[in-house]
Amino acid sequence: MDKNKRVLQDYKKKGTILIPPIKQIPNVQEVSFSDRSLPNLIWLSALFQNLDDKDAIDVSFNFINEIYKIKDFPNYQFTCLENFINLNDDSKQKIKNSLSNSIRNKIFKGLEHLNKLFPNFPLNFLFEDLQSNLSKEQAISKLKFDVEELLDRRTFHATKVQVTAVFLMMVSGKLDIPEHILSIDDFNKIFLEPNSEGARKVASFARASLNGFIGFDDSLNNDWADSFWYTSFYLDGCSEFD
Repeated sequence: MDKNKRVLQDYKKKGTILIPPIKQIPNVQEVSFSDRSLPNLIWLSALFQNLDDKDAIDVSFNFINEIYKIKDFPNYQFTCLENFINLNDDSKQKIKNSLSNSIRNKIFKGLEHLNKLFPNFPLNFLFEDLQSNLSKEQAISKLKFDVEELLDRRTFHATKVQVTAVFLMMVSGKLDIPEHILSIDDFNKIFLEPNSEGARKVASFARASLNGFIGFDDSLNNDWADSFWYTSFYLDGCSEFD
């Protein structure tokens, strides 16, 4: 396979560190969204890629909502994939038990390519009894779409992902935004009036919120983010993934 078709062909490897294209520009020291937030939100991107918008929103909301309804459960920020790594097997089983087969199957349909490509994908515990029908090439193509769309945070796809992430943080009580600044109804404008001034306001607010809430959240470790970039870099043209 042509190595020029790698998922991250513009990334450079320096020792064990992957350098994103923008970090190769002099004086650029920190790119928090691409480094940390993108891997943590890639599951939402996958849902929007593989489900229609309504299903993607409903499935993500129901998934997060069911987790927060579990009694005596760790109070993590579950919009971010990294936090699922911190759960023990008993907690993971509780999440799995809380989901209907319908919801779990829709989640799998959305996240199937991530399950296929990443042995340590943080939500793989939900799908241990499910089998992917995707080829590796199909899965890589879908991953490329996720990465390319999210790296440009202003694409409509990336905007839907970021706005939905902030919406999930709000409804789960993890992000407190006064209603006079932004209401739940404002989020509908992204989908109903994407070119309106209201939609642009919501999109801008979501980008700014994620910069502070994920990119500089010291409570999150980088295990999943580091693994995501490392694995993605070698997916194409590398024999150990064939």
